[in-house]
Amino acid sequence: AKEFGPDWEAYRKRAGFFYDVKIKGNKETDFIQWDLPISEQPAKVQKLLEDLKFTPADPADTVGTGKDVYDALHFYVRGQPGIDHDSTRSDELTGEEQEFLFKLMGKYGIKGVRYLDAMSRDQGAGTYNYTVYDESDLVVIKRNGQQVNAHDEADLQEIEKDQGVDCLYQTA
Repeated sequence: AKEFGPDWEAYRKRAGFFYDVKIKGNKETDFIQWDLPISEQPAKVQKLLEDLKFTPADPADTVGTGKDVYDALHFYVRGQPGIDHDSTRSDELTGEEQEFLFKLMGKYGIKGVRYLDAMSRDQGAGTYNYTVYDESDLVVIKRNGQQVNAHDEADLQEIEKDQGVDCLYQTA
């Protein structure tokens, strides 16, 4: 709240809520690693690519990254019969396409995408942002700095053991 200065209340009312959450799962193995080469993607991602018969343009897997994995998955979803496709939106998936993609990734234990934040990307290391596809993979700890629920300590310890990720996000 200090970051927003004296207008915090006005900002909060306009912008929605801030949540402190824990992400269930392992930040190293349960996410597409946006900034890493395909050859360094987690085993779950590698298995998904293998099953989809994805072949990177570069045989050494040094050019393609997690972004290319994500783009390939978009292309794969667009080719599925029986799903509502919107040909006018080439860069965005329809709601039905997103649901298909998220379920597909969930079958492989992939919870979303992990990517270096804007301040870290140029250095190739630093802090990360996460896109999580299933809200059941989030445990809300605080809303606008206030404790939300009394969480079972064993659940939180399990999340920590699995390298749960602290993050802050906003929703309107």
